[in-house]
Amino acid sequence: MSVSLLNDVFQIDRYDNLPGLATPPPMCGRRRFCRKPPSLAKEVLQPLNRVGDLEGCVRHDDGSVTTPKGFKEAYKQVAEGGWLGLSAPAEYGGQGLPVTLSQVVTEFQSSANMRFRCMAA
Repeated sequence: MSVSLLNDVFQIDRYDNLPGLATPPPMCGRRRFCRKPPSLAKEVLQPLNRVGDLEGCVRHDDGSVTTPKGFKEAYKQVAEGGWLGLSAPAEYGGQGLPVTLSQVVTEFQSSANMRFRCMAA
């Protein structure tokens, strides 16, 4: 996704009066928002797609779950990057962005690795 898509097609500036867009969090600069989700999906999540399909999650008798190789590390990168809870209220640890923007990130993640996205949701 490009900044021009947000600006020219979606005309995102028209919505600056909406909660979450008037004063977006620092991590959500448009350039970062347009570059990071696609690269994270391509470089981290997509390579794990086949591994997730082959291994799946395993629930053990004690109730613990083992995720496919690489999923734990990928989840950590997604979480530490601030890409979870984008539209959740800030008082609950989210960033308070409109669902419209968080859905863009969800789409990148889902397209790259549906098993990971379902686990992360």
